[in-house]
Amino acid sequence: MTADILSRSDIVFNVYRDNVLLTATPISTLSFTDTNLANGVYVYGVTVVYSLGESIPAFYTVIVEVEEEPEEVTSTELFSNFPNPFNVETVIRFTLLKDEFVTIGIYNIRGQRVRSLLDGSHEFGTGVHNVRWDGTDDNGRTVSSGIYLYRMRAGEYQSVRRMLLMK
Repeated sequence: MTADILSRSDIVFNVYRDNVLLTATPISTLSFTDTNLANGVYVYGVTVVYSLGESIPAFYTVIVEVEEEPEEVTSTELFSNFPNPFNVETVIRFTLLKDEFVTIGIYNIRGQRVRSLLDGSHEFGTGVHNVRWDGTDDNGRTVSSGIYLYRMRAGEYQSVRRMLLMK
């Protein structure tokens, strides 16, 4: 995780993960990379360090999910979006066994189309592909929190999956 939040020479910070101090000495630029994390939910805290102590921490919850990329594409497949649930944006990953035209649409729980992400006008080659959804409808309006479905069609292949938008 890398976060560039603030950089001032007169302010220094401490960074915590699950209440364990990660910075040996306070850092002046709040740009921090935490590596080699296993899948899971982590709570990060950031404090401002003053001469008399630290501020109350601001907490951030981070969900880490590492998926291995398939070494060789053996089928056309639609995968779970990541992250799920999501707040601002999610990534939908799919693989294609051969060159195909692809459609991916977002639908509300009643089956009404909310957004067309891919409309079948572009042919994708064999391999792993990603498309992002920013939680907006076809008119650019932000949609409400809730369960949404996403459907992919590519040639004879068709699949539907669920995702949860939480604001």
